[in-house]
Amino acid sequence: MWDALIGAFLFGLVGGSVPGPFLTCVFTEILHVGFTKSLRVILWGLIAETSVIGLLLLIAYIIDPPKGVFYAISFAGACFLFYLAWGVSRIKKMDAEGRAFITLKKIFVVSFLNGPLYLFWTTIGIPLAFELKGVQYGIVSFLFVFIVGWLSATTLWAFLFSRFRNVLTQPHFIPRVFTAMALLLCFFAIRMIVQGVRFFVS
Repeated sequence: MWDALIGAFLFGLVGGSVPGPFLTCVFTEILHVGFTKSLRVILWGLIAETSVIGLLLLIAYIIDPPKGVFYAISFAGACFLFYLAWGVSRIKKMDAEGRAFITLKKIFVVSFLNGPLYLFWTTIGIPLAFELKGVQYGIVSFLFVFIVGWLSATTLWAFLFSRFRNVLTQPHFIPRVFTAMALLLCFFAIRMIVQGVRFFVS
């Protein structure tokens, strides 16, 4: 149980740290109104992404596929993790391109049309969450811990961007941070492959 929950938290940290449409929205809002008022965008993103994730988990729970299906899907998830690791390792800077004012509607559109979010939870998140299906409130706990990790990382990066933007744009700082995150993703990819092999061999 703790293994899955630790994984959920770490995935949340990585998910909240990797630059993408949502984090760009947060950085853009900081440029407009400052860190404190930009927290509303993080809250909107939390609600929007939790809605998407909760819907996917609910559908999977209702369908209730055999355990082997998740292990089979996890092989695709491992490949996706290696792909993510490759992309993360190539990140060289944190910036905020685009200056459009961010609204609640825009945040929901960004989240509900975020293809990688669906792909991640279909191939990685749901199989990991269903490791706790036999535990009371296990899946809910997994989602909660993931959200805590995601919220912690997103808020921390927003704060750092608002206070130390000049540092974050230095060419030597960001690559090292995201190289470490890429290695972490590779670790989980290997872990998923090993668990899948063990299941089908046993």
